Amino acid sequence: MAKITCPHCSEVINLASTMPGRYQCPHCNEFFKIAKKQPKPQSIEIRTNTIQTPQITQTAQFNPDDVVLPRSTVFWHNAKLVVLTPIGLWFIILGIVRFDDSGFGTFLGIIPILFGTLLMLPAFYNSKDLKNKKTEYMLKATNQILPGQKISSPSKSVLRQVLLILLALMIIGIILYGGAMILILLMFIIAGGGGGGF
Repeated sequence: MAKITCPHCSEVINLASTMPGRYQCPHCNEFFKIAKKQPKPQSIEIRTNTIQTPQITQTAQFNPDDVVLPRSTVFWHNAKLVVLTPIGLWFIILGIVRFDDSGFGTFLGIIPILFGTLLMLPAFYNSKDLKNKKTEYMLKATNQILPGQKISSPSKSVLRQVLLILLALMIIGIILYGGAMILILLMFIIAGGGGGGF
């Protein structure tokens, strides 16, 4: 026998069972329903390597593969891969072909290799970027991330910064090397009398 309280008159009612259904209170003659027992709602806790979310007592497993990205997001992600990967590969091959042991040839070989590697970063981090984008959409949907915030891979960010710094240093090196060659040529012309006649 089960004891429940009437939702209308608050009197205690003895029921033979608490099966789901419609019942009538013997005290106030009002009808009430007993619904199926609902499972406790589960909260989601998502942990990433760049964003800390508050600790929630009940957690459900979140699988980024369950999130379906909008077609426009997938299109632009794939377009970036299709455009940048071949160009990056071309620059890497160009750098390998132009690379030699002379000072200027080294610069001419390293710069395209660095630039090509920079362009190929989306291909290197393709699966990680998609997983981060799905996690980002899930966090936005559950209001756990602000609209302007993005999730990125720390290793990709560090690698991009290192490549940009190396590329800038190589370009500065070429400018300094070219300037030094021009100064040496000018000093040679001045010292030799300008290459005058016999």
